[in-house]
Amino acid sequence: MTTTIKPLEGKVLLKKIIKEQKVGSLVIPDSANQETQFYEVVAIGPIGKDNIHFAVGNQVILARHAALPILLDKSEFFIVRVEDIIATVIKSH
Repeated sequence: MTTTIKPLEGKVLLKKIIKEQKVGSLVIPDSANQETQFYEVVAIGPIGKDNIHFAVGNQVILARHAALPILLDKSEFFIVRVEDIIATVIKSH
């Protein structure tokens, strides 16, 4: 059985992008890192198209403590309000 999460109006489903660092033989988890946390947009609830500046698959940055964590099939997801997404990440070569 497959479970799908569909965000409601004005909400976005995100997945945290995990970056582990290695120092010698020690692995430092992303949660110990004080750097900016990046998230990938997984699903977007119904939103007026004029108010949205990102799409599924984009990377975004959130306001601190804005996300509601959800554990599903051993993966952690987050639901946030559109207003809590403060920036999109654009990678240039």
